[in-house]
Amino acid sequence: MVGVKEDYKNVIHPLLQNIENNITNMLRDHPCGENKKKYTCDPNNETRSIQKMVCSIPFKNPKKVMSKIKCDLWKLSGVITDSLECSCSINEDPYNSTRGIQFNCTHPHHRHLSDERLCRLRSIIRDIKSCYAKLTVKNS
Repeated sequence: MVGVKEDYKNVIHPLLQNIENNITNMLRDHPCGENKKKYTCDPNNETRSIQKMVCSIPFKNPKKVMSKIKCDLWKLSGVITDSLECSCSINEDPYNSTRGIQFNCTHPHHRHLSDERLCRLRSIIRDIKSCYAKLTVKNS
């Protein structure tokens, strides 16, 4: 658990914060309604809850060139699953479901994701941050 806390503090939290700030800037004044799919953090199994949230980040039908936000989320999901030593099911795993496709995240496409999608992604990011906060406090 010490390694997970260090990963969160040094790598994951800054990534989460950066992605949330970028999404918020993209949304500007667009209000996000209540997210229909709210993820809860199981107080008895935070790591499983975080895994489920990370695996819920949509990477379905990816383009060869992904948006900056999607590239950041792609990186984040890999860092978190490595840190927690877990993986997503074959249907949810962005690495397995996109096997054979090479993504260009060194020069991501600057297309704008829909406000609805950005709101959903921001909600997932906030839920992951909240669950990590509970996990780190619990294991202090």
